[in-house]
Amino acid sequence: MAILLVITAILALIHLYHLSDKMKRLDYVYLMVLLIVMGLNTDNADYAAYERIYQKVSYATTWEEIMRAHTDKGYVFLNWLATVIGMDYKCFHLGLFTLLLGGIFIIAKRIGTPICALFLAYTMYPMFMDAIQIRNFIISAVLLFSIYCYAHANVRWYAIGVISLTIAVTIHPFILIFIPFIVFYKMYDTERFRPITYIPICLGLLSIAIKILIDTYWNEVTAMLTVLADWASRGHSYIGHQVLTSRQFKIYLVVVIFAWLLYKAKKYLSTSECVNDIQKKFVELSFVAFLYLICWMPLFALDINLATRMPRDLFLVAYMSLGIYLSKCTSQRIKIGLLFGIMFLAFFFGLVDLYISTDRFNVDVILSHNLLL
Repeated sequence: MAILLVITAILALIHLYHLSDKMKRLDYVYLMVLLIVMGLNTDNADYAAYERIYQKVSYATTWEEIMRAHTDKGYVFLNWLATVIGMDYKCFHLGLFTLLLGGIFIIAKRIGTPICALFLAYTMYPMFMDAIQIRNFIISAVLLFSIYCYAHANVRWYAIGVISLTIAVTIHPFILIFIPFIVFYKMYDTERFRPITYIPICLGLLSIAIKILIDTYWNEVTAMLTVLADWASRGHSYIGHQVLTSRQFKIYLVVVIFAWLLYKAKKYLSTSECVNDIQKKFVELSFVAFLYLICWMPLFALDINLATRMPRDLFLVAYMSLGIYLSKCTSQRIKIGLLFGIMFLAFFFGLVDLYISTDRFNVDVILSHNLLL
């Protein structure tokens, strides 16, 4: 699998350098490679857990037993649909990735993102994490679709986007954190209310200083809570996976640099006649989404899952927007330089989240356990 990824990456680099309609058929090659690596994977940290959920659903004889298979009922319902069709878990796993990657592929095509650039950035990160954490991958795809809906800037599409996010809550409740985004965007987009959004943005930019304050007083506060009540002690154990200051600083850098790149892309494309209104709106929404992400950064100190998952869920959105910018660059030097910059940021964040963590063994597991091997 590693050799397949490297060969395809080299092909994608050549494709990006010579963007032309004649080479667009290669886009389907990139999609197939992702489907092979992710959809045909047969082992990773969460594979057995998801397989057990599927088995519980398939062996259940009543609707109550089915719903008890997992707390996230939307995901249980997807499993139930697959069992009704008669799929085994491997078919369900492949089918789910086919739908998700296919949907991402269609959106990228419609907004004009070069698939070769998207493939290169996505394989750097978070491809392996998405292969492991399926429900989180679903909400990343739904979030991308919702922002694509918002980019159409009409009531019907707004409704579709909101409904999609609401349904996704039943698959993974983490997406609740993104539901207020459209309100934040509307405030930012309105001159009268924009100054209000500057307050949380500024606090987010000061998050490293806030982190130092949290570190200073964390032990005193949690000790007091532990004395007050047993439930407080349990609460501390849940949110007590603090992010080291050095690790938060790396996450901070990646998020801020992505926000800056998206701002440059928005500024450049806003005056370009080579892009349509949906593309301009999509890039603008992506930039504001990263401003919204910055607002949450002071809370990243409290929990490593929040600090890594929230940025990760917006990476596809960033890749697509910067891909539009890439496709409009006339200078090959700038195009290649920007692509390698994006790839470096993606890989750098991957180092923080996966590649040098205790879960890094999953990369080897995913590459060596596949239905084709």
